[in-house]
Amino acid sequence: MHHPHATDEVIDLIASIEIQRQEMESRSGLEQSRNFALSRLQEALAGEQLPENVEALNQAIRRVQALGKRSNAQQQGQSQNGGRQHQGGKSWRGAPPHARGPRGRKNPGRRTGR
Repeated sequence: MHHPHATDEVIDLIASIEIQRQEMESRSGLEQSRNFALSRLQEALAGEQLPENVEALNQAIRRVQALGKRSNAQQQGQSQNGGRQHQGGKSWRGAPPHARGPRGRKNPGRRTGR
């Protein structure tokens, strides 16, 4: 008989590892959280025999590995432009009003052309 879906135990394990990875990422950074998750997923994969569970674990491993590839691409892009997010002058958006320059109203005065 063919089971098209992974077992609940493996799904719960993958979800648990992902939650722990996210918590660890906020404390220790992406690289350490990735290494943690990859080692746990690979341990689970080594002991698994059901093809559906093997495929679910392989998908989870690929997803965690992809996190590192995106992170590396972002870091390389920042190092190429000196860590700047954009080129160009300073933005005045968000600056305090007095720093934007004089913006008083012009006094139109009285019309003199009668």
